[in-house]
Amino acid sequence: MYIKTNYSDIPEVFARVNIINYRLPPPNIPFLKVELLNLAGGIPDENFDHFNFRINVVSPQVFELKVDSSYHILTRTVDLIEMEINNDSFIVNEELRGRGLGTKILLNQIREAKRLNFLKLIIYAIGGHEYSEEFNGYSHWAKYGYEMFPYDQDRFEKEWSRYGLSTLRELAQNPSYYKLWEVEGFSWSGMFKLNDPITLSFLKEYIQSLIDKGFIYELWPEVFG
Repeated sequence: MYIKTNYSDIPEVFARVNIINYRLPPPNIPFLKVELLNLAGGIPDENFDHFNFRINVVSPQVFELKVDSSYHILTRTVDLIEMEINNDSFIVNEELRGRGLGTKILLNQIREAKRLNFLKLIIYAIGGHEYSEEFNGYSHWAKYGYEMFPYDQDRFEKEWSRYGLSTLRELAQNPSYYKLWEVEGFSWSGMFKLNDPITLSFLKEYIQSLIDKGFIYELWPEVFG
């Protein structure tokens, strides 16, 4: 069985995207529209009723990408000075959750970001006992190889060292403690290092576990190489 991860690579599918207020960035930033969409996560499923893509150029070095589709809403801020992408917000329609759309979008984004020489992705993973159950980023993104920023890392060590855990990755690899994290965890900020072999190896191991469970993704060399 083969399930394609990114449909924006197919011209006739990309042509159905409604691009709003598109202004080509300055000549020294020669990104194509499809490249910008891929930096936002691409098109993870071709069966959409609507797919709106808005590009706001904040400055020659910073621009904002927004997607509003039949199955998700997201915002990304691309910083060409730091060569990083802030994944500001991301919501999958409730009835479509658990189908792997978020994972596909992350893989699409990583592939394009690495190809265009970006260094890292930044995330604020909301949820935990401070929020309602619909906010699950704190637990969901813990499994993908992100590292907490120092402030949240310090809090994690203080609260979870009693379980012998020192990092989010250690927690994600332990099903019992991960279940506990779903109950007692907290919102955190972190980064995904796009060129770090350990980070990519951790992600690859998790994606392989999804394949073993029947979720099929492309293990692109551009993502994991």
